[in-house]
Amino acid sequence: MWEIKNPTIQKTKLDFTSSGQGFCEVSQLISNKIVVVNAIDFLEFEDDLVQLLICDHCGNSGCQSGNWVKFRKSGNFVLMIPAFDEMFDSLNQAEYNPPHYFEKEGTPYFTLQTYEKLLVHNFPPIEKIKRLKMSEAVRLFQFCAPMTIFGEPPQIKVNFEKSKNIISASEGEPRNHLRKIEEILRQNYENESTVNLRSITHNDEIVYLFIDDYEFVDWQPLIKQESNYNLVLGENFVIQEKL
Repeated sequence: MWEIKNPTIQKTKLDFTSSGQGFCEVSQLISNKIVVVNAIDFLEFEDDLVQLLICDHCGNSGCQSGNWVKFRKSGNFVLMIPAFDEMFDSLNQAEYNPPHYFEKEGTPYFTLQTYEKLLVHNFPPIEKIKRLKMSEAVRLFQFCAPMTIFGEPPQIKVNFEKSKNIISASEGEPRNHLRKIEEILRQNYENESTVNLRSITHNDEIVYLFIDDYEFVDWQPLIKQESNYNLVLGENFVIQEKL
């Protein structure tokens, strides 16, 4: 997960001469030197799908493949998540893939306070953004999991060969935690309930899995509350069903 903390709005010109439109001045959303949105002025929020990087030859949404997301709110956050349903219902998955920076930086999100600063720049009001559903949250967990160890949506398939790289856990056996995660994913894959994401606190009992892959990393996919477990999304948020 990637928190966009200090977004800046930057003016630039796109070259639309190849489509007979000349040069067009647009506003771009920049964070960490990454162009998150290349033409805020052309964003279309009428439908649930939003293309963050539009064709830079004509300015038309949908002209080129990829760069699609859905805006979702949960707790004190606004997320831009992959369009999972469209990605895997389409014959050409790449047509609805998220922007390229998702792979390196993670799924972008804003705090409500940061997002509110963007409302004067053609972004949708918070009350018009749909709430994150549990089915979307578990797919996002699967999408963000290291080594794509649970496969890719819309199917859950534990990669047992890659699981050998999980060499230990903070408690218990790694394989038992993987089974627990798989169980939670399967139970909630079609769960349409809304989700309340909250930050991890010092009171949470975190379950760590230690991975020896290209580098040694510790992954915190779960918190334990007595005999219950909750998934941790992107090592940032506890996924809890909204009461």
